[in-house]
Amino acid sequence: MFIEEPEAHTHPQMQYVFVKNIKSLLEEGKRIADSGDTINLQTFMTTHSSHIVAESDFDDIKYFVKESSDYGFNIISKNLKDLRTLYQKEKGEDSNHFKFLKQYLTLNRSEVFFADKIILIEGDTERILLPAIIKKIDQDNDFVVPLMSQNISIIEVGNYSELYSTFINFIGTKTLIITDIDIYSLVDDVDKSGNPKKNKDGSIKQKPELCRVSEGKFTSNSSLKFYLKDQFNLKEGTEKDILTNLKFEEKIVSACEVCNKETSKKKIIWKADKEGKVLIVYQIKETNYEGVMYNARSFEDAFFHINKKLFIEIEGTDVEGKIKKCVERYQGLKKVELFFDNTKDSFDLAENCVSKKPSLAMDILWNSKSDNKKDFINWQVPQYIREGLEWLQKD
Repeated sequence: MFIEEPEAHTHPQMQYVFVKNIKSLLEEGKRIADSGDTINLQTFMTTHSSHIVAESDFDDIKYFVKESSDYGFNIISKNLKDLRTLYQKEKGEDSNHFKFLKQYLTLNRSEVFFADKIILIEGDTERILLPAIIKKIDQDNDFVVPLMSQNISIIEVGNYSELYSTFINFIGTKTLIITDIDIYSLVDDVDKSGNPKKNKDGSIKQKPELCRVSEGKFTSNSSLKFYLKDQFNLKEGTEKDILTNLKFEEKIVSACEVCNKETSKKKIIWKADKEGKVLIVYQIKETNYEGVMYNARSFEDAFFHINKKLFIEIEGTDVEGKIKKCVERYQGLKKVELFFDNTKDSFDLAENCVSKKPSLAMDILWNSKSDNKKDFINWQVPQYIREGLEWLQKD
């Protein structure tokens, strides 16, 4: 039995109801009256509806993808139930990675199966601002095929995009990962009296402390360590040194299967490949309108740095400055203006003052200006995001 695209002219809520009911009816229809016999009826349903996919059994889904070939392109069929085997092979038999992915995608992000491109982001600020950022990138570049007209799925994953590595490699969709560099340093750990804590061997205990990129050595971002592991193994220097000196093309990666000589077991590792379909971007050095070059640690840090003028203008309006509604006062200090007169920098503002990140994003949009041709003309996109989106725009 073939059912072709039942979502046509159907409200999304009714699509859920249809799938649920058709399953029940098909199961009931297999029985032949009271004879006890059953019909072995195989049913195929084709769909472009994320709502129908969300209501379907994950293991029953076949995913069709177009892949380039010497003769133009081929259509490849993939069984999503094969993902379970891949995850067990890569993450271990007892891993919850597949269970998490299955639940998350079917309940929240099943539209990813129909996307031509994917963006993995960290949090609320990026989620709220990214549509405006994409529109601004389109305006600034005048693309023949704008990003806004492309079929792009945006998924909020925190800084755990490595959980999706097997999935994005499996479906083969071009993917941009936007994350934070998350640099930290190690400092002496002390008790409440200020006395250093000691290890069993008598050495002083140390603890991680977030800091400016220029002051740190390590990254706490597990996604960077996962996708760029090969770069960390090949290059010398601290984790900070390696990350801040990587070339753009070294951040484009592909999954490669390698064999462990000792165990003869195969595993997947990610290596730099300028023709790869996955790019991971994070904060890089950037010069603002004052001529100050700076490497931010987070999205908020980068946005404050490159758009310092925006917040100065907001603060100078007759209406109460919107920036004051989305930041808290420095502890013991009264004025956020310390950021504006260079007493404090964007790192201070991002780490100590942002009380609610969604509110900050909304206030940025609220204070955005437009002219007759373009929107969002009074702020800039941090360079690492701009580079990533320009890469994603291309075929």
